[in-house]
Amino acid sequence: MKCERCLGPMVSERVLYQGRVFHMWKCLMCGDLIDWIILLNRSDPSLVEEALNEKSEEMFQEEVRSHCA
Repeated sequence: MKCERCLGPMVSERVLYQGRVFHMWKCLMCGDLIDWIILLNRSDPSLVEEALNEKSEEMFQEEVRSHCA
């Protein structure tokens, strides 16, 4: 997977925040972080609040993988 900003290599990373583990992609060159909320917000910001209320992170992991493939 390549970074959209600098075309550098991206790696999967787990981040612990407020007691929860989030799965993200991190660029090794510029440090850009991408997760399912960022991808959803970039596609349609109005869907973020709805998605947080209705869907779990696991459902979006597949969307992240398909977007990054």
